Amino acid sequence: MMTNRIRAGAAVAVLPVLLSISLAQPLAAAKPEATGDYVYQERAPKPLKDAKKTVLQGQRNADGSCHYDYPEISVASRDTAIEVRDLGIDHGRCRKLIEQGVSTEGPGPPGAGEDRVTAIFDDPAATMDSSGAALAATSTASGYNWTWWEDILGIKMTQDRTNISWSFNGSCALTGSTSGEWSWATGTGWQIVSYSGSEYETCAYYRGTTVSTFKNSWFCAPLPTVYTYYYYVRAFGQENGTITGTRSTDSVDECAPFWMHYQVRKVT
Repeated sequence: MMTNRIRAGAAVAVLPVLLSISLAQPLAAAKPEATGDYVYQERAPKPLKDAKKTVLQGQRNADGSCHYDYPEISVASRDTAIEVRDLGIDHGRCRKLIEQGVSTEGPGPPGAGEDRVTAIFDDPAATMDSSGAALAATSTASGYNWTWWEDILGIKMTQDRTNISWSFNGSCALTGSTSGEWSWATGTGWQIVSYSGSEYETCAYYRGTTVSTFKNSWFCAPLPTVYTYYYYVRAFGQENGTITGTRSTDSVDECAPFWMHYQVRKVT
């Protein structure tokens, strides 16, 4: 039976998905960088190693928002963190200037004015037996999929992180465990509304998933409450030890632009 140790949380109705993540082509195959009416953060982010920039063209929704399909990330090397981030936002043309590269920074401990909650979702009694695959020599690996939103100053508003560890033998992904971490900038008025997680085991992969909702009632007051929805943040442990990450997230009713970042790292 799955163990689920959570300190706090409440249910909330989720709005329709406005931003989703799909299996997109690598950035190197996308359109080249362009200049235009982009809004940038006031503080330039720290450089990424081997960075590639591209224009991500979105699709206009009926309500005037934009839908973007971001690339999936797969990481095979230990202690390697691949990050994808928004650099500039051109809402008028429904496009973003994004960048992908190797990051030297990790999540780290909570900062000043930041709160955090954690939970564990695992099934330690679970076993996999796929035509004798579980009897082969096995190895273990761990890593995470970390997704967050920043304001114009580069302050992390809300964060959702899925951690996984799993065993594999080259033919199958075996058993594993999942934990979640959720952080928010209380100093700027953010609150966590709900959070949860789950795990899934199959020979093709081990998968950990976390979901969450955050709100800020006065960030855009007297305009409506601002929300960030993490519809899912998923980490996949593959049969060859590679970790892959996908996510579906959105910010709703913001009066100022937010920049989305995500990072996938193989830790062991």
